[in-house]
Amino acid sequence: MKREISNIPASIQAKLQNKARESRQSFNELLQYYGMERFLHRLSKTPHVNDLILKGGLMFYGLGIPMRRTTRDIDFLGISKNAQRDILSVFRKALSVPCPEDGIIFDVNSLRLSRARTEADQGGVRITFVGKLGKMKLPVQVDIGFSDELASDAMNMDYPVILLGMEKPRIKGYPIESIISEKFHAIVRFAEANSRWKDYYDIYLFTETFEFESQAVANAIRSTFANRPTGLTYQIPDGLKESFAVSKQEEWETFLQKSELFNATAKDLLTVAKRIWQFLEYPLRAALDSKHMLPMRWTRNRGWA
Repeated sequence: MKREISNIPASIQAKLQNKARESRQSFNELLQYYGMERFLHRLSKTPHVNDLILKGGLMFYGLGIPMRRTTRDIDFLGISKNAQRDILSVFRKALSVPCPEDGIIFDVNSLRLSRARTEADQGGVRITFVGKLGKMKLPVQVDIGFSDELASDAMNMDYPVILLGMEKPRIKGYPIESIISEKFHAIVRFAEANSRWKDYYDIYLFTETFEFESQAVANAIRSTFANRPTGLTYQIPDGLKESFAVSKQEEWETFLQKSELFNATAKDLLTVAKRIWQFLEYPLRAALDSKHMLPMRWTRNRGWA
């Protein structure tokens, strides 16, 4: 007969501490991920789960991408106008879903909403709330944008859980091609003014981790640049040129060090920039002239073939 646990929060804390030791992660970092994961689980139990598409750092974690920076907030694309109008109601419903097995209680009364502006979305919102695992507080920040449009369907995800036995959140995730196209847009538009090293690093990781179809990447590039809007050309962007990469090597090393990214293959910014352009050049040309570009497939070792 299975023994009933009398203090679930204490049991969960002990499991997280053991997990932190085994994985050599910070306990506080793991606790933060756990809180965000269990919010995603609650959201997945509401009728609004398909109205919010997960993106950002938690999407990387969900894809199992190694050697990525720590994430402390949740990013969504909101695709429903109803969800935009009633976003606090959506979150109240999610926070109210009972999940006694994970030990967390989210405080509905702690919900706060503010406007969040980014370079790509002037109509975004930021929502904050607090959960508790026993006496431990779990502050959560969620940023939601509403202006982007996806060139392909969102991914269906069974989001990975930190602790064995917890139910996986079944949610929608941002298409990888759209993540890349938006980061490429940031490099094109902002690299010279304000270096976006995380975008370089993330695209590089994708090229080393996944396989891609050229037309899917081309469609995402075309959609992102039309939606934001920014002109497309065949030319290599300034932010991927050799002169730029060489001149910014010191800043790149500082970024890697501060982010605690110890990826031996990504130490040299010029190598990273060349790899990104090797990946993006063909789908960029396809985005501009799809009729004369044959479909190709990207693999880590062969590139486009």
